[in-house]
Parts: sequence; structure tokens; C-alpha cells
Amino acid sequence: PEFDEENNTYLASVNFPVAHVGLIDSAASVFHGMMLNNFTCATYHVTDSANVDTLVNALKTSIGSAQWVCGQPEVYTIITVGNYVTAIYGLEMITDDITSTIEGLFDNATVVCKEAVM
Repeated sequence: PEFDEENNTYLASVNFPVAHVGLIDSAASVFHGMMLNNFTCATYHVTDSANVDTLVNALKTSIGSAQWVCGQPEVYTIITVGNYVTAIYGLEMITDDITSTIEGLFDNATVVCKEAVM
């Protein structure tokens, strides 16, 4: 879909910092069917590699400062693979499994951060 600051329901549901929507041209996500805070994973394609760090920092701020309504995720992890940025949050056991899978699939996968959600 086309993303913009007006059409941001999807992006807001995965804690994407909508002010940075101009940095991406596509996104995909998967999440827990009953409780998004147990597991949410979204991957974004950044159109210009010079903006990968900008998006990573914006995601850290967005996820790290979120107000959780129904149960709080334990951790969040951000991984980069070239121009792709993946943000995962939820139960540590699940986020660690996904992180390991991504690292096993892509030699250039870099775990940028893994932080407890406060």
C-alpha cells in the first residue's frame, strides 16, 4: 500500500513513527492473533541507505516510549539487513526465536539493539 501521514492506521498499529513515512516505500508485518504485545514484527524497506540509522533511532523512540494499554511487551529488538529494518517486540522467548531465524537467513543481519520495554 501507499503510505502517508494521513493513511497511517497500519503504521500506527505497529508503532511506526509516522512522521518518518517518507523514508520507506514498503512494509510487511506479522503479529500475534490475540495480543499484539505478545509478539509483533514489522519490516520496512528504506528507500535510501543513508536513512537507515534515522529510521532505527525513530523506531527506538517510538517503541521505547509507547504507552501500553493491555499488557506490556518484555523486550524490543531492531535488526538491519541492508536497506531493510525489522522491529520486533513482545515476549522475549518469541522475539529471540525470530531474531535467531533472521540472523540464520541473512549473513549481513545486524542486531542494532535489544532493550527491555520500560
